[in-house]
Amino acid sequence: MIETDSLDYRRAIIAIGVIAGILFVGILIIGAMAAAGEESAGEISADYAMIHALGTAQGKIQQDLWDLDSAVTNGAAGLGQNQQEGDHALAILSGMSNMGPAAIDAVKVGPNGTITAVSPERYKSVIGADISNQTHIKRLYEQKIPVMSNLFVTVEGFPAVDIASPVFSPDGTFIGSTTLLISPGTLIGGDLPPAANGTGSWDVWAVQDDGTILFASDGEPAGDNIFVYQGPGKYPDLVSMARNITQEWQGDVLIESTDVQGRPVTKHIVWTTVGIRGTVWRLVFGREIPSPGTADFFNETIV
Repeated sequence: MIETDSLDYRRAIIAIGVIAGILFVGILIIGAMAAAGEESAGEISADYAMIHALGTAQGKIQQDLWDLDSAVTNGAAGLGQNQQEGDHALAILSGMSNMGPAAIDAVKVGPNGTITAVSPERYKSVIGADISNQTHIKRLYEQKIPVMSNLFVTVEGFPAVDIASPVFSPDGTFIGSTTLLISPGTLIGGDLPPAANGTGSWDVWAVQDDGTILFASDGEPAGDNIFVYQGPGKYPDLVSMARNITQEWQGDVLIESTDVQGRPVTKHIVWTTVGIRGTVWRLVFGREIPSPGTADFFNETIV
């Protein structure tokens, strides 16, 4: 049978996360002040605003992932009850696929890895497709556990992330799975504070622990890799820090580089982690720290 996180367990995890986040922010601010030396109070305040926004986004994204995961495991339980088929199965899949703008489609998969039902109907062409060779589906069918995939090209024809759960009959027999495709870019973009939507005072990336970009506020395409980053400004030091970002749960670095006009700049990069079912995303925020003498150096504000 499928075991889902209890409410008390989740509350404990959230409480631990809040405490850890407060300590993390405090450490980062103290570190920033120590490293800054003569850095203006306005700059430290801007760093605080960015780090606070990172923590806020982390909480929202993590909660969304938990909610989507719960919808899938509950859907799997419903499909297993009396081995639901036809309209009953479609009603369950419809509930899953209507879990917000990030949800794309939900499918029911047979014990051999073939899609047998889908919602919404516009994706009906995938019925009959064999997805048994997908890495996360292989893991699910071998271990009989819920999973979340990395970004991959779906049978629907576009990149997405899949949350999947095994389906068991009332007597505990494995009878297949159900999956929910989600758009990580839509999920992450919808949970960012206003100043992090590409027009504010900091940039945002979300990357897998292999460096694959899931979201970039500067327009870098999903599926590109942070190790070969080619975004505006082409911060080469960001590439050199990619290994730290992908290997460390959270962190804080200063990057020396040049901007698109060739001027020397310093970029403050902070990151933390969200994820479910053993799959993690690094949420990365970065802001330029103006060099002394540039406009508004002592009067920078967050918009």
